[in-house]
Amino acid sequence: MNTSMHSAQQTDFRDPGIDGRIVVVRTELKQGTFTERHRHESECVVMVLEGALRFHLSNRVVTLAANEMLRLAPGDEHLSEALCDSVVLNISNVHQDRGACGPFRQYDPDQYLWGV
Repeated sequence: MNTSMHSAQQTDFRDPGIDGRIVVVRTELKQGTFTERHRHESECVVMVLEGALRFHLSNRVVTLAANEMLRLAPGDEHLSEALCDSVVLNISNVHQDRGACGPFRQYDPDQYLWGV
C-alpha cells in the first residue's frame, strides 16, 4: 500500500501551562486519512469541529461526529481514521516536543491510474 503524508494540514498553538505547556493543534484531514497505531505520554483530548473520526482503542471503537470529544488517557494505544473531510482539535499537556497524533497517511486507490 502506497501512502501519502500530504493529506493533513496542522496548525500548532503552544501556550505555557501550570506544569509544563498546553499544546492545541488544529488539523484538517481528508477522508480516508489515518494514523498508525500509537500512544501518547500525556493525556490528550480530541475534539471534532467538522466531519467525523473513528478511533480504534485497545478495548473499543469510538466514532466522533462534529462537536463531540474524546479523552485519551496517557498510554492509551489507538489509531484514528477520518470518515469524511474533517477538522479536529488535539489538546494535550505535552512533556516532549512531540505533540499531536501523526504522522497522517492516506491510501489513494487511484494512484496507479494513467491518463492515456
